[in-house]
Amino acid sequence: MWNHHRQARRDSRKRAMRAAQARAARRGRGEPAPAPEAETAEDPPQVEEPQPNAAPDPEPPAEPLPVQHDPAGNLVWVGLVLLTLILGGFMAALLFMLG
Repeated sequence: MWNHHRQARRDSRKRAMRAAQARAARRGRGEPAPAPEAETAEDPPQVEEPQPNAAPDPEPPAEPLPVQHDPAGNLVWVGLVLLTLILGGFMAALLFMLG
């Protein structure tokens, strides 16, 4: 399967090289270059590259914005950790007394 693709690529390169040599020979004799559609009739249509937008992208800010800390959020986490430790201590004490 991969050999088929490799062979097709190789054939395409050979066709392109022969077409380029033929163009160069015609131009060397002073003949006008043919229309591009006539040369690539058997090749699949080429995908056009996207054109750049008319408006450029806005520039990023010169300095990064400072990180804003939420002290109330930090207090919530500290409270949850302390509550967990306290409840864990009570559970350990109960297990020690009952066990």
